[in-house]
Amino acid sequence: MIEVRQTDKQHLLLVDGVVVSDNERSPAFGDSIYFHLANEAVAKRIFEHPFEDLPKNIKCLWIYYSDDRVPLLNQIIIKQDDREPQHIEFELRFDFENWSEQWSIADYGAEVIRSGADMWNSGVTVEQKDELVSNGIAVKFPLPESGSIKRYIQSCLERVHELHRATEASLNEAAAAGSVVIRLNIPDAIRVPCEQYLLYFAEFLKDIGIHAIASINHDHNATLLSIIPANKNEALEKIRQALGAYLEIPSIADHQIPPAGDLVAQKLWSNIQHLRGQLALSAAIIEAKDATIRAERAKSTTMNLQAFLPAANNERSEGEDEEKALGGILIFKKADTKIGVAISLAEIVRKFRKVISL
Repeated sequence: MIEVRQTDKQHLLLVDGVVVSDNERSPAFGDSIYFHLANEAVAKRIFEHPFEDLPKNIKCLWIYYSDDRVPLLNQIIIKQDDREPQHIEFELRFDFENWSEQWSIADYGAEVIRSGADMWNSGVTVEQKDELVSNGIAVKFPLPESGSIKRYIQSCLERVHELHRATEASLNEAAAAGSVVIRLNIPDAIRVPCEQYLLYFAEFLKDIGIHAIASINHDHNATLLSIIPANKNEALEKIRQALGAYLEIPSIADHQIPPAGDLVAQKLWSNIQHLRGQLALSAAIIEAKDATIRAERAKSTTMNLQAFLPAANNERSEGEDEEKALGGILIFKKADTKIGVAISLAEIVRKFRKVISL
């Protein structure tokens, strides 16, 4: 049983004889009664009742509620105010401090309203809480006069979840049209250092002449890396090729230390060494070699370093007992009876610049 009791100073909300909420009586509200519930366990006890048990003199019942399927869900509001159509409202709120999506809050707000209009009839509405989308989105369903509160809430939550997924899918599709997006499967043990290396790619692009924004999101256990060029006219295919080569570089056996004056190659070398050091500290070198770091683009194009580089051209360096191949990128050195292979990062950077400028 759900009931409201009044004292001289308060309204009390009771569920099965237990007080679960109270508020101060105010002349400003007259006979209108409002309650806030911050305890989800109490809310679920209310949901076990039918709508017929809900006192009609409760004009508004705010219930703070969360659902893993709809991370933006902040609260459920039951409104029985005669001054507007009675409804159940699912309020979506934005976390400014932790917002890390590749689209803005304004973009999400506009798309969720558009998606809601496309998906449902006039009985359900999706709208901003007020003139600022940052203050939240309201998804409103008609309030039944009878039936199970729990079943109706669950049915509404399914539809809000469907709306959220449709909104994200549309935004992802729009973002992918003007960006390079890859999906990487990285073991948890090495996820942090690998993601640091991925984020450095945007700075590396800047160093070779392309300004872009790199962002990382997660879909279940996968890492999603998005590269959005500042200039929409930048050739995305060139960025894809550069990224494919960039992902291959750390797996090459050895790298020649860049000359002191080449800051771009030195920064790249430093980041590769940092990545390798972190993998070693995690005791994951062997695991890293076998880890499934697979870059998948929309058209499933396989990228590799060999395809990115020009045809092999063997050159002998004067004064040194060494052979160069692949335009100077591979350096074969002879020391006594051993032959070693080093990678010239400085030459790789020059090749990057040349291809990007084509």
